[in-house]
Amino acid sequence: MVVRRVATVEVTSPDGGKSLWVVALPHGEAVAAVRKLIPLDHIAELSIRRLLGSQKKLDGLRPGEVRKIETITHSKSPSDPK
Repeated sequence: MVVRRVATVEVTSPDGGKSLWVVALPHGEAVAAVRKLIPLDHIAELSIRRLLGSQKKLDGLRPGEVRKIETITHSKSPSDPK
């Protein structure tokens, strides 16, 4: 079994939209790698989410690779004025 280090990074756009990225790098390098791929007005932060190496989303992830895996949507509450 191959053990690889995979960090998850959450990216937030100016309009509040969020997406989740996986990075096959140590945590200390993951955010910088994602920042190279996103617009300057987006915010990238390490995520507390953990993904299992056996998940389909990680199949074929090579060392150093950065991959967007999902857009996170939150339903608006009825009290949200937007």
